[in-house]
Amino acid sequence: MVADAYLPALTAAVARYDSAGTMPQYMILLDAFYYHGRDGRLWMSILENPLQASVRLRASEQREAAHLRERLAALRVAVTRSRRLQREAEAHGGASWLAKVVKVNVNVVLPSDFSFRSARILPPIPFTSDNVSRDHRKLVLYDFTETDPYAGELLATGIGIGEHYASATWEDRGYRVRGRTALAARAAVRRMLTSNGFRPDQIPEPLRVATGTATPPTRQFGVARALTVHNEPGFGAKESSVARAMLYSLAPPGSVIIVPDPLWLSESWAAMLAGAAARGCAVIIIAPAKANAPSPEPPVIALERDILRRLLAIRAHLAAVPNEAVGVLHVGVYASSTPVTDVDRRRAEVRAGLARAPWIRDLIPFDATALAVLDRATAQASQADSSATRLAQDEVPRAPQLHQKTQLIARPGAIAALVRQPGWENVLAQSMHDQARQTVRLADAIGAPLPPVDTAAARAADALLQGYERSLGEADRKRLSFYFSLGSQNHDPRGLMLDGEASVIVSGFDASAGLVDLFYLMARTT
Repeated sequence: MVADAYLPALTAAVARYDSAGTMPQYMILLDAFYYHGRDGRLWMSILENPLQASVRLRASEQREAAHLRERLAALRVAVTRSRRLQREAEAHGGASWLAKVVKVNVNVVLPSDFSFRSARILPPIPFTSDNVSRDHRKLVLYDFTETDPYAGELLATGIGIGEHYASATWEDRGYRVRGRTALAARAAVRRMLTSNGFRPDQIPEPLRVATGTATPPTRQFGVARALTVHNEPGFGAKESSVARAMLYSLAPPGSVIIVPDPLWLSESWAAMLAGAAARGCAVIIIAPAKANAPSPEPPVIALERDILRRLLAIRAHLAAVPNEAVGVLHVGVYASSTPVTDVDRRRAEVRAGLARAPWIRDLIPFDATALAVLDRATAQASQADSSATRLAQDEVPRAPQLHQKTQLIARPGAIAALVRQPGWENVLAQSMHDQARQTVRLADAIGAPLPPVDTAAARAADALLQGYERSLGEADRKRLSFYFSLGSQNHDPRGLMLDGEASVIVSGFDASAGLVDLFYLMARTT
């Protein structure tokens, strides 16, 4: 990310400066927990002062060091060749002024204070220090403001910054959001800076609340009902936890709730889902096997297995209750050995899983025609993933890592209403194909001077889904009642009550796109 994203972006911005007269402001908010524990100082020092930074990597990393030095040299050459930059630097302070303009503004937030200890941070331990409080959000936002919410976009995901997140064995999901719901992320960044000591007049100008007349979108985008919610770090408000608890607790009998997660450590979340099953919902919980767990530490695996064992006991109890109003609780373990790029083996896993668990086809009754269409679309998407993940390879072979934090809640009758709609699978398959093409184009654009912000593939996918929804009658649109949520929050006590987290929740027909993804995940789960 330093060598092939930030430094080329800075170099391109400098090259444009003579004609544009403006420099983008790049900002990073990095939690101190990760800054100290993940070589953050090394990389942030390079980005904070790229015109003077030196590169000191391990002896075994000379190829990477040479690549970094090439990128830094290209940036410095661009600076010396920019007549406008040199002229303005001479007028404003020389090298010190250049160092403030050509850089990434790094903010290390939530610094630890070991002298602050409280029983409220981790209730079982009465003297826990505040270095366990952290901001777990993974957000990227660019260009949009309160008066022009469509100028850029928000990326909300569970994916962190690291090569292993981009390899073919990492299972994760993200949303790209434009419009007013994305503004909550700007407000969250301002709150974080303020809580770390910034005065209002110190908030960077691009992040301040923009005032004036709102600019209407100049391009047509996909329109969905969406909500962005945040958990503030420490003892701050926990909107993401509240929203998720509402989805689980208020789902009426007959609803379907599908929840994969890499960390099942919270009795509270497990109890809400078990309660939904007792009320009459069909609840599907998916946890990773040890080989597929991004956090395979023995204490974590032991705690998770305890939660899963208790859920299995509740499942057995519910199955024995002679009451038609009681729902079902399925507990699955994701133990796949096939990366996303191996299409044939994934198909075999899906076929074996559906044969092993025929109730999946009862729950999501895709007919043979729809399944064939979706199989082809999924295969095309996997081939696109193979192209997009060539930038990063696992140094040590590993099983797929289940890191996605997605929740699908289908209200009673919604799935049946969806699969009865003629032609919906063709529309969704074409949309998946268009999005896959866009993924490849974005991967190809890494290192290019100006990566495309929007593409024909994205607009085509949007237009297909919007056109199909408009073709439905009002009664059908009401029956297609889904909620789909994703973000950074796990099913653990930290995410529930302590860490900074972010979730995007989409409702209605647009949320049904998550159903196909989770259908295949369930089929590849034991």
